Amino acid sequence: MKTTQEQLVRHHLTKYPKLSAIEAFHLYGITRLSHIIFKLRRKGWAILTENKNCKTRQGNPTTVAIYKLLKK
Repeated sequence: MKTTQEQLVRHHLTKYPKLSAIEAFHLYGITRLSHIIFKLRRKGWAILTENKNCKTRQGNPTTVAIYKLLKK
């Protein structure tokens, strides 16, 4: 049976403290992490979104979402 992207994100959040979209892409090839987080929240997962200010490669300011599991 093939592991779904949702299963990968659930496993990651229960094992590690946080997950960002860039980490999800590099680790699992997930390009729409926010949608998976949305689906998990609808299923009752308490996931906190922490916004982090940083800069792009060109030096422009941007905000990145970092997701943390509060409780299962």
